[in-house]
Amino acid sequence: MILSTLQLANLLQSSRLAYLFKAIAWEKSGEMINKMCQKGTTIWLRGTPKSTSWLSKDGEAKGQIEITVRDWRILKGGKPKEDAEPSPYDGEAE
Repeated sequence: MILSTLQLANLLQSSRLAYLFKAIAWEKSGEMINKMCQKGTTIWLRGTPKSTSWLSKDGEAKGQIEITVRDWRILKGGKPKEDAEPSPYDGEAE
């Protein structure tokens, strides 16, 4: 079983804010994302979002949005890692 966990940043053009999301990709999608993407690669993904919240040790409320990846595509940026296949992978579920 292959798992790839990504930290995604959604940068807003109108401000300097970045929203961070955790994305989880399983099996072939996880393997290919791990091979093809690096920091700076822009990807499109579709999946199921899940929101979690908890209290930190300091009693501060924390939250996170986690996306289980179903489909994905490389849009631009970044370079494939050395051992990657030469063409971008179309991550649509089969």
